[in-house]
Amino acid sequence: MQTGGDARLVITRRFAGPPEAVYRAHPEPELIRQWMLGPEGWTMPVCISEATPGGSYQRLEKIV
Repeated sequence: MQTGGDARLVITRRFAGPPEAVYRAHPEPELIRQWMLGPEGWTMPVCISEATPGGSYQRLEKIV
């Protein structure tokens, strides 16, 4: 497979909840695990979210 240029992925999702709660759910690993997992049987053993300039964001999802 060959790719040309930068690859981008855009996901749009609407959340039912107050903006403050939705915002807080994005940088906090424990909250990310609550809303971002797939169907039953999926796990997220690695979830690192450093919401700072130059910080990193890593996720590892496993299907059991």
